[in-house]
Amino acid sequence: MINLGKMKIQKRIIGLLLLVLFISACDNEPSGTPEDDASELVGIWTVTFASAANCDDPDENLSFAPVCTSTDCLKVEFKADGTFVSTDLEDGVTTINNGTYTVSGNQMTITEDMDVQVATFEIESGTLTLQGNEAETGCDVSTTLTKDS
Repeated sequence: MINLGKMKIQKRIIGLLLLVLFISACDNEPSGTPEDDASELVGIWTVTFASAANCDDPDENLSFAPVCTSTDCLKVEFKADGTFVSTDLEDGVTTINNGTYTVSGNQMTITEDMDVQVATFEIESGTLTLQGNEAETGCDVSTTLTKDS
């Protein structure tokens, strides 16, 4: 059975996750420019935690710490050309989304179809954290990702 709450948060967070992935670096030393960070983000990232809080509808507040299995996994690949591909494997069914991203300072803008989202990011010890607000639901969304080795 599909968990509708999980699906809702995954859809919201996919955009933010992609933003976060674009900014992550493999080492703990700060880069000189956002472009340097962007080049280090290129690769495949796995979502390790996601949450939605302070939503207009309290029923939409939730958090989860997904563990990739053969039937469930959420990954994002950032490419050097400013595009991304997210792959959501849920209950053995794969959903693929594509879009573009740009970075300016600690802000990432991601565009998927006609949906544009802006989020702030932080990199610490090889972990990328992305935070933003979804205007449609009022949810404060936070996502954590790790780069695949």
